[in-house]
Amino acid sequence: MGHFINQLGPDIMNSTSRRIAIVLAAGVCLFLAAMPRLLAQELSFNFSQDGYAEGATVTGTFSGTDLDHNRALFYFPLHGSVPSVEIIELSTFSLHFSGNSLVPPLDLTIDDLIGFTYQISSPNLGDKSIFLPAINGDAPEGIAAFGADYTYTSGIGPNLSIGGIRGGPLDVDDLDNLNSADLVANALDSSPNVIRVPSVPEPPTICLASVAGLIAGIVYHTKTKKRKPNS
Repeated sequence: MGHFINQLGPDIMNSTSRRIAIVLAAGVCLFLAAMPRLLAQELSFNFSQDGYAEGATVTGTFSGTDLDHNRALFYFPLHGSVPSVEIIELSTFSLHFSGNSLVPPLDLTIDDLIGFTYQISSPNLGDKSIFLPAINGDAPEGIAAFGADYTYTSGIGPNLSIGGIRGGPLDVDDLDNLNSADLVANALDSSPNVIRVPSVPEPPTICLASVAGLIAGIVYHTKTKKRKPNS
């Protein structure tokens, strides 16, 4: 660390700059050392979708861990459909459809999901594709949930469009043969709008902000001390 400070030049040897350099170097070292663990921390999100008939809305939450560090969350339990691998990065999921005269309210949990893809930090869910290492290819974003008497799908993954579909029952055992046209034909209500996901600070961002705050505190403390008259 002394070598790092000396490389910054003679001006760094004053007390304030030296303290800042030491804290900065230490913070960067700690940040780099902790990066793998930070990226593997669980993140939680809220989401919402409007645009359904009579003002009905979809709201929900999900939490997950980016296990392969590709800044995305995937959830594909094995159902014999594409992708034909099991990928479990979500730990919790809940969704509520408020309902209207066309279709009753609906509540879903992670047990109802057959597919989920989200790019971390994106304000939208369902309008892009993300590289999925497990299949060495792109996976389009979206949410798909199938039950005995309902379907809910949203995003370009299941629907080939960014909006959502609240539908009636479909044959869950025949997922490989289902396509977006089947989902549209089965719709009881739909929205043209993408799912919105408010941003949340990621652990690496929080860490860097903490280091910056510590440096700012040192600068403020040193300047205040210099202004203080000697007693």
